[in-house]
Amino acid sequence: MSPTNYRPVSLLTSFSIVFEKVLHIRKTEHFYSNKLLVENQFGFRKGVVTEDAIFKLTNVIIIMQLMVVSFEIWRKLLTLLIMIYYCLESNKS
Repeated sequence: MSPTNYRPVSLLTSFSIVFEKVLHIRKTEHFYSNKLLVENQFGFRKGVVTEDAIFKLTNVIIIMQLMVVSFEIWRKLLTLLIMIYYCLESNKS
């Protein structure tokens, strides 16, 4: 087997590779400057990884659970206060 029988990994010319990088940079700048990417776009963005999506989802779930627990505590407290109020009112009569 001769080394001349192997093809390079990329068949693109150097010009095509540079052109592709320039096009990618311009496209990315356009998306960021015109705010075309949504805040929850976690893939294919510089400085943002998919683990950030998992972290954000976990935080949303935890916050929602805390809100439900908080709501239940307030509901029970309000029920208790109403019961106390009616007991006090009935003792006055």
